[in-house]
Order: sequence, then C-alpha cells, then structure tokens
Amino acid sequence: MKPPSKYVELRPNAQSAFSADPEWRARAYRTWRCACGDPKPDVRGPIDVVVQNSKRKMIVDFVFGFSGIAVAAIDLLKLLDEKRIMSLFHIGAVRAGNGTVLQNFVTLRAKAGPVYIRGDEHSVRRICPECGRLVYLATGQAYLCGLGRQAAILQSSSASGALIIRSDVFDATLGGRPLSHVRLRSLDVRDSSSDGLPVLIDEVVRFLGKGRERAREHNPE
Repeated sequence: MKPPSKYVELRPNAQSAFSADPEWRARAYRTWRCACGDPKPDVRGPIDVVVQNSKRKMIVDFVFGFSGIAVAAIDLLKLLDEKRIMSLFHIGAVRAGNGTVLQNFVTLRAKAGPVYIRGDEHSVRRICPECGRLVYLATGQAYLCGLGRQAAILQSSSASGALIIRSDVFDATLGGRPLSHVRLRSLDVRDSSSDGLPVLIDEVVRFLGKGRERAREHNPE
C-alpha cells in the first residue's frame, strides 16, 4: 500500500467542551489523570466519563480538562464504519450525572496511542515531569511526520483528542456531508519537520529530556 500523503482532522468547533461531573472529575484527578491531562501510563483500555451538559448535539468533542480521549457521536461511528472504529479504538461509555448511559455518545481512545500534529519552531513543547509524555502545541503550521503506521483513522495528542482521517477514507465516508460544529483541517504527511526537533517522537522525547537534565545540572533545586 502506498504511504498516505494527506489526512483530514476533525476539530471540535464549539464554544465549550463537555463539562465533567464534579464527583467524577475529583475521582479521576485522585486516581488515573496525570498532571498533563492524559491518562497515566499504566491506565489501559477504554475510559468512561460522566458529564454535566449531556444534551449537547456534537459530532465529535472532548471533556474539558482531560486529554487522550475524545467524545464522538454514534452517528459518526456509523458513517466511519463501526467495525473499523472498534479495531482502532477503545470505546468507553458517556454517562449523565445520574448514572444514565448516553446512548448517542461514546468515548474513543486510540489503541496504538495518539499522533502529534507538528508545527514551526515556535510550537510549544515540554516534557510532563510526572509521566514523561511530550506535551506539544503546534503553531504556525500543521502537518504530520514520522508516522509509523498507515491507519485509516488516527487520534491527535491535542487536548481535544481530535480524529484524523486518511484522505481516501474521508472522501469515501464523510466527503460532501454537512458536519455540524466541526472544523476540517487538511494535514500533509511530510518526511521532515519544521520545528527544529527530530522527526520521530521518541527521539523528540529523548532530545527534550536531555535538555531538561542539563537545565537541572545548571540550576539545582
């Protein structure tokens, strides 16, 4: 199969995300949520969420304050092929504060982990001091590089956990359809990066980690 040259990102376009139920949020902060917003490294499988504003009518969204998971409408999964989604994502439940499962929404968490949308040299980048994860916010540009897979659907490492769909799959499933409250962004797949960092994310983590260690040596606590 020829390596993909383009993906399409589905970005939530809402004034606010889903709001977490206070009790669920407090429990998540005590247990599985890392300081960077992602699930801690030892947290596996699907993640269920409990939200307050359960009557939102969104195709894809996220829970404010939590990254690494997305909330998607069942209608979107049907368009993208539920079997395909199940092969690529852990699927969790979305509940209202009273415990009722919302039948029209699920959570998605990529089984192979997220990918990073890269930017220019001004892009924000840091290593989470707790889990060692790369936290990255692309600025100036938006593209993919260093992909080690050709999956039909990927998930962004951004706070929204946006879905990233291979262009041929997007054209065959969602192309031409009205997608309410969603912004589409085209992402080229490049062989190089423009942010001054290595192409491969593992190398980026090692590079930034070494820089952090050097800074500690010069500025011991």
